[in-house]
Amino acid sequence: MKKSSLGKALFLCVLVVMVAGICIALGMSAGDQEETGLQESKQLPEVPEINESEEIVSVNEVTEKGEEAAVSGEIEENGKEIPFDMTNPMPDETYAAIVSYQAKTTLQSENGLGKAQVTVTVPQLAMRSQAAGKVNEQLLAFYGDSYEYGISAAGKDMEFQQEASQEKGEDFYYDYTYETGYQVTLLNDKYLSILADGYEYAGGAHGMPFRTPFIFQLETGEQVKGEELFALSEEQFRDIKLEAYKELFVQSEEGSYWEDALSIVEEHTEFDSGYYLTEEGVTFFYEPYMLAPYAAGYVEVTVPYEQLPIV
Repeated sequence: MKKSSLGKALFLCVLVVMVAGICIALGMSAGDQEETGLQESKQLPEVPEINESEEIVSVNEVTEKGEEAAVSGEIEENGKEIPFDMTNPMPDETYAAIVSYQAKTTLQSENGLGKAQVTVTVPQLAMRSQAAGKVNEQLLAFYGDSYEYGISAAGKDMEFQQEASQEKGEDFYYDYTYETGYQVTLLNDKYLSILADGYEYAGGAHGMPFRTPFIFQLETGEQVKGEELFALSEEQFRDIKLEAYKELFVQSEEGSYWEDALSIVEEHTEFDSGYYLTEEGVTFFYEPYMLAPYAAGYVEVTVPYEQLPIV
């Protein structure tokens, strides 16, 4: 009996040691796996956030609730809703002092057949100053209005598509598109020249581009008027611009521009007519169809600062 009891005791001891060894081994293995997993996760690259606030709404939401139904964002002090997510800036590719924010909305018609995309990207000065704040407020107001217009126009366009489809008894749908972005054409220690440019497609062979130029004085943050910008009279300004377009028309192939293109330039030449600043000089522009067919795009001429000085 004693030998048998002793044998059992030894067997139990060996069994306990084996089980303990297995448990320790399993614990070490799990620990190794956990540690390895942590190391691997630290090595994984961070996924960058996408700078756009995107939502999908139906056109009846916009119709019933108004434009505010499609707007998401922050609230200004005056209570107006900002459609841009101002927490995630996108750096400009060229200018370190410029960042941008984006609002993007997709709308769908009630029957789901019509679709519209509205995208607006607003530039902002990254520097901190009272003047920069004034510039940013003006740009934010303009692009906010542009976004609201795009939402409203998209809703009306899809309603039109649905009504036209019902009247014709066949599908009359296309993807409505409204986009507004920007180009920084000049940024120095005195001036910021931004060209707000966009595109709207509402059916047909092609859409239509549009532009709005902004020239800010960085010392004050205010937009610069033509009489404040140019170191000459409005009559001299008119003559210089007219001569530049004359030269363009003379050097172009016959039929490239409308026969009365020069008269149109002469009629639409004021201190605050369409132009923007560049490193090379003042660039004037006319929209498609105004001086030439659509294929010509914007009809531009650049006048060097030596000929058209600014203050």
